[in-house]
Amino acid sequence: MQAKATTACLECHEARIILQQRLSKAAWTKEVDKMTKWGAVVDPADRDALIDYLSTNFSPDKPAYEPQRTADKSAKTIEVITLGKAKRYRPNVQGVRTLRQRCQLLHLFPMRKV
Repeated sequence: MQAKATTACLECHEARIILQQRLSKAAWTKEVDKMTKWGAVVDPADRDALIDYLSTNFSPDKPAYEPQRTADKSAKTIEVITLGKAKRYRPNVQGVRTLRQRCQLLHLFPMRKV
């Protein structure tokens, strides 16, 4: 099921978006249903198994995700404006490409270089 979760989720998201989540089974169910409505490709026969996989591996009782740190200060910082709040981060090039090609088209939020 990990491979199917990777295929379904990483089509639009970076892995850390999934890795940092700590949701209950009910919350994962809502999330999977929402993402499916937004276009995530999840075979209906795999839906329950996917929810079980996510709720088992990324539940509230699991330790918090510790992201890898980088000392690379040359990476460009972009600012994403979401619901009136600015969030700054240093994405990788593929992440920026994915954001521009997929996410901005659906969510229509502005992105600018800082």
